[in-house]
Amino acid sequence: MILPVPEIAKRPDQRLIYLLRRWRLWAPLLLILLAALVSILSSPSFSKCMVSHSAGEGFRDGAVLKFRCVGSFAVEYAPAISAVAEGGIALIMFVLWVYIADVLKNAAAQSDLIRHSVELTRVALVSSAPPALIFRGFSLAERSFGENQRVTVNFTVTNRGGSTATITDTGAAILFVQATLPPDVNFAKRAITNVALRSGEATHWPVSSTENLTAAEVNALYQGTTKIVCVGYFTYKDDFGTVRNSGFARQYDLARRRWSTLADPDYEYAS
Repeated sequence: MILPVPEIAKRPDQRLIYLLRRWRLWAPLLLILLAALVSILSSPSFSKCMVSHSAGEGFRDGAVLKFRCVGSFAVEYAPAISAVAEGGIALIMFVLWVYIADVLKNAAAQSDLIRHSVELTRVALVSSAPPALIFRGFSLAERSFGENQRVTVNFTVTNRGGSTATITDTGAAILFVQATLPPDVNFAKRAITNVALRSGEATHWPVSSTENLTAAEVNALYQGTTKIVCVGYFTYKDDFGTVRNSGFARQYDLARRRWSTLADPDYEYAS
């Protein structure tokens, strides 16, 4: 995302005006220094000192003579110089305070701009690549079946979307089906606390049958008249609280030892 360019940086003449405005606070201090220099050089004390030392002591080095006369001027007008110095210090502190306030203001504006840009980027990402859960890797914990045994299925939940999916509710069940899936399934709930899956992350999920196998069910499984079906659903939300749902239905073929998807819109869906 391209950040907006400040108006002040768009035109050279505006940039020059901006710089002049920022330096306008230093103008009084420069005027004070210039006035102080003119006052010293034009003062009777400085002129008298220059004439006196030039005639009486014969100083050849003009720079040394001027420095000495400036010192004499400073001694004679010490109270006034102190007052001017205090005023200059106060002016410098004021200028620094204005500059610091300006820097902090600009920093706060830049921080808000960056935060806004990041938020816009996140909104665009969630809108263009919302979270989406897929279910893979179905497997039986035990591939042999016996009387008084419970069937346990493990599978993997993966977020293939481009943003985070926060799981808020889920349910699953193991069914022993002879013909078609029943219209209503009593899903076994699993207590979860906002499981968050970022883009590309996965988590393993187990589900077990609620009842032990009977001898008749074991025989039916091996004869192929009864199928093991694992069904379930996941409710999750994106970063902005939009709720989404995905369901799955997988059937186990004992002869081929493979899982396949059941094309039943009541159990296999994504919304």
